[in-house]
Amino acid sequence: MTSAASRDGLPVGRLIRLMFVLWLAGVAMRMTILAMPPVIPQVHDELHMSETQVGLLIGLPLALFAIAAVPGSLLIARIGTSLAMILGMVIAALAGGARAAAVDVATLYAASIATGFGVAIIQPAMPTLVREWLPRHVAFGTIAYSSGMLMGAMFATVFTIPVVLPLVGGSWRRDLVAWAVPALLIAPLFFLLSPKTDSRGVTNAAVGGLWWPDWKNPVVWLLGLAFGSNNSAYFSTNAFLGDFLTSHGKPELLGPALAWLNGAQIVTPIILLTMANRMQRKAWPFLIFGPILFVSFLGLMFIPSSLRSGWRAGGWAGGPRGQVSSRPPPASRTGRRRSPAARCAPPEGR
Repeated sequence: MTSAASRDGLPVGRLIRLMFVLWLAGVAMRMTILAMPPVIPQVHDELHMSETQVGLLIGLPLALFAIAAVPGSLLIARIGTSLAMILGMVIAALAGGARAAAVDVATLYAASIATGFGVAIIQPAMPTLVREWLPRHVAFGTIAYSSGMLMGAMFATVFTIPVVLPLVGGSWRRDLVAWAVPALLIAPLFFLLSPKTDSRGVTNAAVGGLWWPDWKNPVVWLLGLAFGSNNSAYFSTNAFLGDFLTSHGKPELLGPALAWLNGAQIVTPIILLTMANRMQRKAWPFLIFGPILFVSFLGLMFIPSSLRSGWRAGGWAGGPRGQVSSRPPPASRTGRRRSPAARCAPPEGR
């Protein structure tokens, strides 16, 4: 990293600072969403939810990732990338905390939809921000916010049951507020550490029509299917794991299982940092880790419960395998101008 930064004339300290800011943005993008799975059994019982309603509780924010991605890209083009990022962070954090005030399933859904809308603004901004801040270090920037997303997911799922819930008296409502607070604090920190440049000069060119994705391009649909396949398995497992273990008489395994499911991803940023250029836009990660994911699901269903955590760890250590390899090619590499939506229209849930 040091030699690459100095060779391109970018001070190493500035590169590290920008990567840290991107990492924080990635954390904010996942922390509030993944604060819900550890407390789903409590929410399920208190609000008398069915399994279908539990699925919608996680699925609605993800649907917003797709529905609001294109409007989010237009917002980026209108007000600038950094401002859109801050707006998305604030909406996601406030709405994530508002879920604690839900009085029934409908109000819980409304707050969850608003949370997903905030995240949907952040997601298309991330690749654009990488191109604006680190045009010659796209791989490093991508790894920075991707690892932030992984860590944000890990923090909320790993530490909720053993640490946060005991501190807040076991209340799922206070737990959601507790996770919303650091997510909200990231917004002013992001503002203070971001480069003081007007990103609208870069993004305004997209307003004239280029912000709209090229739906006739099969690559757009291929990327959408790749991200969707990756994310649906991950989020559905987080959503139903609590009720699954409870139905098998093993509710005490929820904490360790979520820790394996999400904590195993810690090794992924290290792998991506050393192999980013080998994996980006390559097919082989999907050919290797896709079957591992499938086999781990078979293990989840058919292997005795005492071994299930190991299957989750094995499968989900490879879960984020597609994030770098399936990134849309940034404008700095393709040599032609691309709009925010064209670069990142497919919803990215991880």
